[in-house]
Amino acid sequence: MLQFDTAKYDFNEISTSILRFYPMGISPEDEGFFSYPGIQELDKIVVDNISNESNYKSRWTDFTKEIGSEVQKPLIGTTYGQNPSFSALLQLETALLDNLFRAKELHFYISLTGPFYTILGQDNNTVKVDEKLFGSTNYLTVSPVNEYSEVFKLVAARIESRFTGYRFVPFGICKQKIEGLHVRYHTQHKVQTVFNALFKDNAILTSPIMGDWTFGYDDWIKADFTGIETIVELSPP
Repeated sequence: MLQFDTAKYDFNEISTSILRFYPMGISPEDEGFFSYPGIQELDKIVVDNISNESNYKSRWTDFTKEIGSEVQKPLIGTTYGQNPSFSALLQLETALLDNLFRAKELHFYISLTGPFYTILGQDNNTVKVDEKLFGSTNYLTVSPVNEYSEVFKLVAARIESRFTGYRFVPFGICKQKIEGLHVRYHTQHKVQTVFNALFKDNAILTSPIMGDWTFGYDDWIKADFTGIETIVELSPP
C-alpha cells in the first residue's frame, strides 16, 4: 500500500490501521460505506474521545493547555467533526500590514486510528477584500528547522511523553496517496492520502515545503535491519 524501502523500514502498522477502518474502493455515496464495520468502529472511537466532553478534556484539552502554558504562545484547538484525530495549533508569530494578516503556526495532530502523530509548521496569509477573507499557505515546515526548530522538538517530546508508544508519521508518508481510499468527512481530493486517513482533511499538503520530508523515518527502522538497503527510488512528495 505505502511506498518505502521494505528492507529497512516497516510502516505496515499504518497500512494495517487504514485497512482496518476504511473500505477500499467504496465512497460515502455508495451503499455499504457507513455499515462497514471499520467505519462504525471508528465512529465509536471518535464519539468516545471527542463527543464525550469529560474524556475530551482529560485526554486532550488539559494536555494542550500545558503545551500553551509552557511555550507561552496562543493555542487554538482545531479538533472538529468526524476527523479521526485530536488537533491544535500554536500561533507563534503574527503580523498585520494593511489588509494582509500573516501568521506562523505549528499544527500538531494525534490520530485516533492508532499510535500515530505528526507536526506541521504552517506559514499563512489572510487577505480581507470587501469583507471577504481569502487565505493561502506560503509553505509548510515538515521537520525541526529554522524558526520552527525548537518548538517543533518540544511539542514532539511532550506528545511522546503523554501518548506512550506513539510515533511521528513523516511528511513523506503523510503525503502518499492511496487509490480507493475514501474518508467519511468531506475532502476535495479524489485520491486521498495517508494524512486524510489518520488525521484529517487538509488541502495545505499541496503547499511548498521547508525541511526534510524524510524526517522521522528512522523511528520506523526494522529491528532486524542489517544495514543493507534495497535500492528504491522514492521521489519527494
